[in-house]
Amino acid sequence: MTVDFVIESDKIPVLGMVTRKLAIGLRELLALAIITVLVIICIILAAMLSQAKSSANGQSSQTFAQTGSGNQSESVGNQSESVGNQSVGNQSVDKLCLDKLCLDSVSYVMSNMDKTVEPCDNFYQYACGKYISHHTVNVDQMSSQLSDIAKKNMQRIEKLLLYDNKYQWASERKAKDMYKSCVDDFTTEKLRGTPFINQVLPKFGGAYFLKTWDNSSFNLQDSMNKVQSDLGVNAFWLFKVQKDVTNDLKDRLIEIFPTGVSRHLNVLHYLGYRGKKPILDYKKFMRTVANLLIRDSGVKMDSSEKVERVNQFVNDTWSVETKIVRLAVTMSATVKPYENENRLTLKELNTLTNNKIDWLAMAKYMFSGYAVTANTKVVVHNKKYLQAMIMHMKGLLDSNNHRVLHNYLLWRAMETYVQDLSWEYVHANREIYVDIHGQPNFLGKKLYCYVRIITQMPDAIGALFVANHFADKNKDKVKDITKAIKDEVLQLLDKTSWMDGPTRIKARTKLMNTKYNIGYPELYKHQQNVDRLYQGLQVTKGDYFGNALSYVKYQRSLWTKELLNGENLDKWYYRTFDTALAAVFYLNQVVLPAGLLQFPIYDFRLPHYMTFGSMGTFIGRFLLHLVDEKGNHWSNKNLYLGIDKTWWTDQTTDNYAKVKKCFVNTYNETQTVNKLSDQTPFEKPINSTVYAFEGLATTSGVRASYAAYQMWTKTHKELSAPNNLNLSNKQMFFLAFAQTWCTNRGQKKLYNLIREATPTEEIKVNYALRDLKEFSDAFQCKPNSAMNPSKKCKLF
Repeated sequence: MTVDFVIESDKIPVLGMVTRKLAIGLRELLALAIITVLVIICIILAAMLSQAKSSANGQSSQTFAQTGSGNQSESVGNQSESVGNQSVGNQSVDKLCLDKLCLDSVSYVMSNMDKTVEPCDNFYQYACGKYISHHTVNVDQMSSQLSDIAKKNMQRIEKLLLYDNKYQWASERKAKDMYKSCVDDFTTEKLRGTPFINQVLPKFGGAYFLKTWDNSSFNLQDSMNKVQSDLGVNAFWLFKVQKDVTNDLKDRLIEIFPTGVSRHLNVLHYLGYRGKKPILDYKKFMRTVANLLIRDSGVKMDSSEKVERVNQFVNDTWSVETKIVRLAVTMSATVKPYENENRLTLKELNTLTNNKIDWLAMAKYMFSGYAVTANTKVVVHNKKYLQAMIMHMKGLLDSNNHRVLHNYLLWRAMETYVQDLSWEYVHANREIYVDIHGQPNFLGKKLYCYVRIITQMPDAIGALFVANHFADKNKDKVKDITKAIKDEVLQLLDKTSWMDGPTRIKARTKLMNTKYNIGYPELYKHQQNVDRLYQGLQVTKGDYFGNALSYVKYQRSLWTKELLNGENLDKWYYRTFDTALAAVFYLNQVVLPAGLLQFPIYDFRLPHYMTFGSMGTFIGRFLLHLVDEKGNHWSNKNLYLGIDKTWWTDQTTDNYAKVKKCFVNTYNETQTVNKLSDQTPFEKPINSTVYAFEGLATTSGVRASYAAYQMWTKTHKELSAPNNLNLSNKQMFFLAFAQTWCTNRGQKKLYNLIREATPTEEIKVNYALRDLKEFSDAFQCKPNSAMNPSKKCKLF
């Protein structure tokens, strides 16, 4: 992949980019001198290594942890360390992998290990003990290997977004202008609330609390169109375009949900079960924002009138939001809304709500007229709510009380965009959060803007990330690993006694047809394709608020295209720079994004005991999910069969339940953590019935990847991992697996995890490995030791 520009940060060419001619200056001359010194050092080291190898070859009494052919002499007991350059522990130098990535990977593995713990007593602690002690966190934070990679990816992306190249693609320029306008505090502070006053209030015909709104000019249909479509604000209900999982793969449908209340409160607050204080705090928030807009608008009014108008605005809004919650809670949701007989055409929806809202006109305004017709069907998730809410709105209109509706709609817009104004508005938003939750938990402006840009322009950011921080060799090598693991999973299916013949045939067919999204989408190979994705997005340099409104319009255009043309089946539903590997059931896909294919999880130069142990075990686990108790609800045509339907036979379902019971019993453990408030112990059993399927997929995924690695070593020569513990490559495989789970949680995070009846990473890793004879053989764990119990569960 070539890109027509280059980052010249410190004059170091970035992986995946084309280096242009650079002028030679003072810094370059200094760099050249440093490089020359480094080359000399490397020559000296090479000579020393050559001498060490010659000495090592003369030693006839050396023992090896693993030979190049894969034959191993495994030992985890007493280790010896030879002095000098001839060996590392009992490992001969000429049998060691001494490439930089080999050394880096072993160094990383060893730095995380707690060598004072016996691996057969607690393997997770043995593998991750030092990681936990070295990655300290606050009570409400957590750190993990995956979050470390995500953090590094974020830092890389932020650096790219702030750097201007002489040559930039259109999508790249838009992403950078969008991000820079968001972090531009100087302009935001100077403008205060005027972006909202100038760009939003005209859509409402002014504001009641500013004395710029006329009751007689209010039109509900027009106001709803502008709020829902032009501003992207959820009010009364939410339009959403989503995948139709019950029909053809490309089909998209419109869904309507009850919504339209504060993001700071929940149902219990509105129903009065959380006391009066949160309500008073929320109303104070509304008053603060309204008063700031009065100040920034320059409207003059005496203090008593201002208080009266603001209070009226607050009370009107609260009355409507409370009504929404009460109706949504008391009106039962539509049963099986996706069933065809429960879907309504827009014409039928007009009739259902007595034509008080023209749903067809509203949908045409939102999705453009040519995308919808009177016969377009929609999924309404609570018909009774919709009918009751329309009647409430009609009552307000009939009594000429338009003000209530106007104030409510205006506040929904104010709360939505308050974070995008100057500091005083942002601070008011933060104050209400602290008032409600009792503690601060803020992203900060920089992180807030980062989250916005990667959410709004994921492909532009993804292409930029791939061009700078991903080598295509990573993608090519993962394909080989994926194929090897898939072959082993198919063999596991053939050996699976609980799966009968007809079920096995369908499972094999699903796996043979599985698509792998590895690294990045094909469209990234030609940057013009990425530019075309964002042709409809207008970005103005330095106008963040205007850009935010422009994005709403762009998002609606994407929904319109999907309704017209159907779903793009080549679209990735995980961002390229994400660190999440996933199975996408309705597309029968396994996704391995470039963001995850990073050291120490993966690099094409890493030894295979690392790549199969980390990345490979992920692949095995998610492949199995496509055919396990979750994947069996999705047909071979990738259609959702329903929660009570499956392509498994009854015999297979019954047999599986018996096998799964072993895992349910295995994970039936109680976890303990001290409460943050008084440090008293809190205990709760793991919901093993829910987690068992994930546990068995994890165990089986490790088994499949390990078998694939063993098969690979039969035809490939792999040097041993250099270490002073005589760890064999088999053992390094299991360490690589365990360390992908290394996690440290603050006390509050841990408490929440246990309260949710979810097992910790320690239990996930140890219990997955306890069931594997391959693991206990590799570490020579004694029978009935903690990591080698006599009773083992086996699914695949």
